[in-house]
Amino acid sequence: LYRAEIADQDKFRTACKVALQLDPEDRELRAMLAEMDRKSPERWPQAVLGYRALLKSAPGDPGPIHQLFQLHNAAGCTDAAFVAATAAELRGDVTDEERVFLEANRPRFLKRAVTPLGPAVMESLRHVDDEPGLATLFRIISPVVQQMHPLLVSDLGLEQSDLVDPGELPEAFAAVLRYVATQLDLELPVVAARADLEHDIQSAGTDPPLILVGAQALASVDRLELCFRIGRALRMLSPGRRLAAWRPRGVLRSYILAAMGVTFPGIDLPDPEGEVRRLRKHLESTDVHLAIKDSVSNLRGRFKTLNLSDWQRGIQRTADRIGLLLCTDLKVAGTILASEGGTAEVDLVDFALSETYGELRSSPVSY
Repeated sequence: LYRAEIADQDKFRTACKVALQLDPEDRELRAMLAEMDRKSPERWPQAVLGYRALLKSAPGDPGPIHQLFQLHNAAGCTDAAFVAATAAELRGDVTDEERVFLEANRPRFLKRAVTPLGPAVMESLRHVDDEPGLATLFRIISPVVQQMHPLLVSDLGLEQSDLVDPGELPEAFAAVLRYVATQLDLELPVVAARADLEHDIQSAGTDPPLILVGAQALASVDRLELCFRIGRALRMLSPGRRLAAWRPRGVLRSYILAAMGVTFPGIDLPDPEGEVRRLRKHLESTDVHLAIKDSVSNLRGRFKTLNLSDWQRGIQRTADRIGLLLCTDLKVAGTILASEGGTAEVDLVDFALSETYGELRSSPVSY
């Protein structure tokens, strides 16, 4: 009505926003709003959000990616345009203009960060479901978990001969491993060869920490791919997240409930088999029980919305983002995630098209 009869774009835009609140799934309305926003430079960030929402709701539609490329390219934002064109290439629907742009701007080597990724950068990379308070709690109780529910190398079906001596690691793999460990401020993990993993690299929450490496990954000289795979694996070995690797969700849930019992002694907790009570007594007897109380108290207001499955998926999504930032190549990272199935590739492309990722790529602190 405002657009056809009054020709008042501001009122029409307001009407579109109100209508979208009533029906967030209306793609036609969202597309119109994004198109209006892209015509005003001060509203380009809103246009980007609109096109990202369109893409995430229909990942198979390349239209929003092309619109983002045109928007960034016209504005002279070369790096953002490059990421958008790479997203189009990843989805197998790159235009001739985007292909020429990619060839002219594609990096020919691994772009290295000049300083370790600090707390501010890590916070920018954190997925919304990656609740930091839960990671803090697991970091505090990790010695107890390792004692009560130990995870040994033998539990993973490995022999001593599967462990690779650091001096025998292939040059490319060893170099990328050192680089990533430095960026994440982690000690070098033990490397175990697992031929059946092929190109994959996985973390294991043993003590000391361990990564499982497929035969093709160990022999690879593709440093971009190695950087993504090693980056996300090592992130899962960071304090507070290592417990999530290879331990049953039921065990982790029992520790959360036990920590709640330590903090709120009168609380009624589900414990049909008495496991929570047993773990609670052990936590109360340790010298970290005060730290547990502080951690759980800080989480108290969010316990109702905490979901362990969402958190485990969230920490993996954060790890994917870290791998992307370190390898700097969306096509490499996205191709790996697409081959694994699920929605991880869709989530990573959405993040790569965000203002946050653009700022991280251009930050002189990071690179």
